[in-house]
Parts: sequence; structure tokens; C-alpha cells
Amino acid sequence: MLKFLESICKDNSILLHRFGLGERTNGVAIKLPECGTRAIAYNETLEGWEKIKVIAHEIGHHALGHLDDSVCAFDKHINKNATEELNRREREAEIFAAAFTAVAMFVEQAINKEEVIIA
Repeated sequence: MLKFLESICKDNSILLHRFGLGERTNGVAIKLPECGTRAIAYNETLEGWEKIKVIAHEIGHHALGHLDDSVCAFDKHINKNATEELNRREREAEIFAAAFTAVAMFVEQAINKEEVIIA
């Protein structure tokens, strides 16, 4: 699944980097308006499924156009003090990540001719 997410980033010209973001931030989606560069940074402490969820969430910010009017989106969780618009964008990115990873897992199983699990 991680390889698939990496290829999605590469195919869409989104740079993907691991950084020490501290314990309060799991990921950040960035778009530099001057040059159009898009990137995702994820916390180097993340492993396994948590890393996959964060990367998919950040891809969601890019895919859903959340960065069209801002430079970056930092993600830890929905913040009670954040604006309603920011919380809406976070919920949308979470839904995108859940749907994206579910479909990607299904496709990956089918490609690898594994038993496909349908709940």
C-alpha cells in the first residue's frame, strides 16, 4: 500500500518526505504558489498503517483543492478552536483517506491475486 501511495505522489508531482515534525504534527500538505510545487511531509516517527493513513489524508488535501487558497495544511486532529472551514477540510481529508485506502487495499489484493475480503 505504501508503494502505491508513493507512486500516486510521484505521478501527480507531489514530493513526499519524512521529517521530524515533533509529537504534535503527523503530517503537512504544502503548495508553493510561486512555483506550483506540491509536497507532503509526514512525521518520521510514524510506522505501518498510521503512516499510510497520514499520507492518504495529505493526498486528500491536494486532491480536494484545499491548498488552492493557502500554502499549507497542518494535521494532527480536528481542533476545537479552529475555524469551521478548517474543520470541514479536515473531515473531508479524513473521509478521502478512508475511502482511498479501502479501495486501494481492494485493488492491491486483486492485483496480487490474494483472497479479496469484502465486509
